[in-house]
Amino acid sequence: MNSITYKPGWFWGLLAIGALLLLLRLGATPIYILDEAKNAECAREMLQRQDVITPVFNGELRPDKPPLHYFFMMVAYKVLGTTPFAARFFSVVMGLLTVLVTYIYTKKFLVPFAAFCAAAVLLASPHFLFEFRLAVPDPYLIFFLTLGLFSAFAWVQQNNSSQLYISAVALALAILAKGPVALALPGLCVLVWVVLSKKWRILFNWRLLIAAAIVVIIAAPWYLAVDKATNGEWTRGFFIDNNLNRFSDPQEGHGGLFIVTPLFVIIGLLPFTGFLAEIIKRRKLIFQHAIVKFSGIVVLVFVTFFSIASTRLPNYPMPCYPFAAIVLGSYIAALVDGQVQSKKYPFFIVLVFSAVAAVAGYFAIGSESELRFLQWLPLLLLVCPVVLLAGYVLWPKRWSVII
Repeated sequence: MNSITYKPGWFWGLLAIGALLLLLRLGATPIYILDEAKNAECAREMLQRQDVITPVFNGELRPDKPPLHYFFMMVAYKVLGTTPFAARFFSVVMGLLTVLVTYIYTKKFLVPFAAFCAAAVLLASPHFLFEFRLAVPDPYLIFFLTLGLFSAFAWVQQNNSSQLYISAVALALAILAKGPVALALPGLCVLVWVVLSKKWRILFNWRLLIAAAIVVIIAAPWYLAVDKATNGEWTRGFFIDNNLNRFSDPQEGHGGLFIVTPLFVIIGLLPFTGFLAEIIKRRKLIFQHAIVKFSGIVVLVFVTFFSIASTRLPNYPMPCYPFAAIVLGSYIAALVDGQVQSKKYPFFIVLVFSAVAAVAGYFAIGSESELRFLQWLPLLLLVCPVVLLAGYVLWPKRWSVII
């Protein structure tokens, strides 16, 4: 079968659709989710007090999160006003940047059509779209970790020092978004890749000292300042209660068996995780490329870590979504291009999930009076089964090779 004639305009069209889905009536829904309310109000109070050091909620110290998302919200409040739209605006920006960075780096190391498919997997995920419409710190963490991991991989593969420094800046900002886990887990991913690819020399590169200095210069000053301003109270609350205790004991009832975390990822990236079993069967073909192998490592590290941690939430393993999307996207690209074949059941999973999710979402949103104006939004999921069915009818010969 001939290769797909991919055109760059496809991606920009896809990104425009993603921007529409993420921005459409972003501020119409009031901030009523507790996490959103705490983050948005904390940023408002910091802006009102003209204090960029000490996070407070209802006048009391809030040691739950570092300040990066507060900073972005404060900027948005100044420019756009203190509104739900402003509180969520930069979360949308981070989502679009995550898709863009995933596309750029995947295109750099794989064929462009595979990069397009990876971006499409992300934007087809209801969980991804939902998370990047919230006024929470996770969108910021996901974007900067994605950029940091991709640029670190590019540095290892190409020994390009500029990519190392991009990674250092990105990971430093990720530390300001969520704390030390933003350095520990990416560092483990890169170390595992270095070991498997036998690129030991790169660990002794003197430029690593410059990268470490960049991380410290960007991330450390705020942590030192808040520790001093609160006499260590924020530091104890954040590192002990919100990191160590969350890892060792279930917090706020968010526990469960270890299998819960991989299920979060599988369900979160539906419908295209329906191809997971087929990918495992074709793993030798799919994982022959370095970027796909590295992406698999990232997924395994994040899923394993948050499976071991006692507190389990759907958003915790989300930084691995762009890398899971690369694995899924590379398989879908090979499938469409006729390099591999698939059983019929994954297509039924895609069709059934998209249809059921669209109908269920339509009625679920309609049952909430405050959200009824968004009742039409889940119906966009019907685009996927319509496209599949149209392709089956219009290009039966191509489908006979795929299935």
